[in-house]
Amino acid sequence: MRADASLPRSAFAKLSQLASGPIARGAVATLFYRIVNVAIGLVITVLLAAQLSVEGFGLVAFGLTSAMTMAMAARLGADSLLVRMTSTFIERKNWSALNGAARFGAWLAAGASASLAAVIILLTQTIENAGLRNALILASLIAPAVAMNAIAHALLRGMMRIERAYIPEFIIVQIITLFSLGVLAALGALTYKTVLLVYLGAWAIAATTGWRWVARYWPAEAKLAAPATKVKKWTGASALVMVAGLGEFAVGKIEVFALAALADPDAVGQFALALKFALIATFPAFAVSSALAPAIAGLKAANNVRAVQRRITLGARTAFFGAVAAGGAVALGAFVGFPLIDIAYAEAAPLALILVLGFIVQAAMGRPLDAFLMLGSLRIAAILSAGAVAIGAALAFLLTAHYGAAGAAAAAALACSLSSVLFALAAHKTLGVRTDIFASLIKEH
Repeated sequence: MRADASLPRSAFAKLSQLASGPIARGAVATLFYRIVNVAIGLVITVLLAAQLSVEGFGLVAFGLTSAMTMAMAARLGADSLLVRMTSTFIERKNWSALNGAARFGAWLAAGASASLAAVIILLTQTIENAGLRNALILASLIAPAVAMNAIAHALLRGMMRIERAYIPEFIIVQIITLFSLGVLAALGALTYKTVLLVYLGAWAIAATTGWRWVARYWPAEAKLAAPATKVKKWTGASALVMVAGLGEFAVGKIEVFALAALADPDAVGQFALALKFALIATFPAFAVSSALAPAIAGLKAANNVRAVQRRITLGARTAFFGAVAAGGAVALGAFVGFPLIDIAYAEAAPLALILVLGFIVQAAMGRPLDAFLMLGSLRIAAILSAGAVAIGAALAFLLTAHYGAAGAAAAAALACSLSSVLFALAAHKTLGVRTDIFASLIKEH
């Protein structure tokens, strides 16, 4: 099995267990790409914040948030499910099922995203605000490319091609966007519409690149096998996965919609800037999860339960200390840097601090959602996530209505903290797995 090598027992190894092998390579590659992504993203954010009005920046944030939300709805959780299925089918050498899973994910994302885009474009005719209407139309065009890229990304992760999986989204999209926005800014043609059109082109190129890599790295044995698809079974499982992932996906996005409905575009822009920076605190957990999740699925298929627990614990500790370091840097940088972008963004600094605190609490609980998804307990995860989203939505609209952008930040921090604690407790009780940083570091054998 690719990720099941025996591990050293030294004291140093307890802190560096993930320092070798495919998990480490995947985590390091993801973190590196994420850092590059953030660096370019911050330049893009500063450029847009300086060149656009706060309202224009808010419309861009609304459009991109809408596109990501539509893309998630279109792929129906198939991307997360495919990570587990791809890793499992390769471990078991079930090439027909592997081909069927890939075909299922591609057709689901393509068909659903195109249909959803058509419906959204029709519904936008009822929106009176021209800016919101135009942003939503452009978002509906971006969503299909995002959905198709997500399926290719999942297949690459399942094959443990982590080094390739994140390049389209983290590198290609950002480089194309930065270059194009720089040209538009020089020409004086930078508006929220042209920005969203640039993202449309960048995501289309990214999705095309991802699928070319899937074809390149697809197992040779699978290329000779006829696809076997279980549409009904996999569609039901995908729906459960999508619901299970709503809690994490909704953090920050529900608040944007609440601000758009209850506040003004300026508040959306301030919250969007704070969230953009605060999310840096989640990158260590994201990097570890990118390689750890498919490895857990493979270890489960090989019935190596103790290895699963050990890797989860080590991953959680690594991610937590990274979150603390990154979060502290973000909080300090926000208070110093935001006023330098524009004095109107000075109020966003406290929002970033609130969000960072929530993300650090979340990191302390590890990645319980990965445990549920990769170990196959989809129904429980879906029920828990649905409850978390309901609580998060109530907090978002209640606190936003009373406190504006500050209320939205508090709602997001509370939602991700409470949901992560709830998931961690449930994982311990139902799966017998501790995902938090306080779990004992057991030996595998």
